[in-house]
Amino acid sequence: LLAAPLPAALTIENIPHPLRFVSALPVFEIIASIGLLYFVNKFEGIKKNLVILIVIIGIIIIFSAYSLNFFKIYPQSSFREFQSGSQEMTEYIQNNYEQYDNFYIINNSDLYIFFPYNYLYYSHIPPQRIQGLNLSRLGLDLELDKIKFVRKFPDKIKQEYNAQNLYLMPADEASAEFIKSKQAVREFNDLNGKTYFVAVK
Repeated sequence: LLAAPLPAALTIENIPHPLRFVSALPVFEIIASIGLLYFVNKFEGIKKNLVILIVIIGIIIIFSAYSLNFFKIYPQSSFREFQSGSQEMTEYIQNNYEQYDNFYIINNSDLYIFFPYNYLYYSHIPPQRIQGLNLSRLGLDLELDKIKFVRKFPDKIKQEYNAQNLYLMPADEASAEFIKSKQAVREFNDLNGKTYFVAVK
């Protein structure tokens, strides 16, 4: 119980991190179970059976609500946090790698961030290729051959626009003007059907 908070504290984001505190749950579950068992044993006969029935019904209701949230609601609401679209965008880049001179991935929004390490993972690039590079804290600035990750929408990109480049950026207000003036070749949608990233040329 004393060691369980350490993973939640040793992180660079969302301190304390609730998911990293999950190792402490069994302790609280055991305490709650002992308390529930003590409460049920205070009754006898029909009253005890009635209490057990109420507890079982309560468990079924709680489990049903949890299942609905876990399998239906949570995947949709946490799509951004788990960068669930990174694999789809990586595959799109890989499939069209020879068609463009450069790929600019512009992470200028909190709407959705396509992290470079997700691209490296899904494209099976060995770690040795980026060792020694001067990366930012989260590696949001990275140039690797044709792939260029940038954290902002620099004016340089607008000025040096090239139709042979592909620009991937969040579908938000910051990018709306640039997207509107170019040809959108692919939209990436989340589990709610909302566009979170757009590829334009």
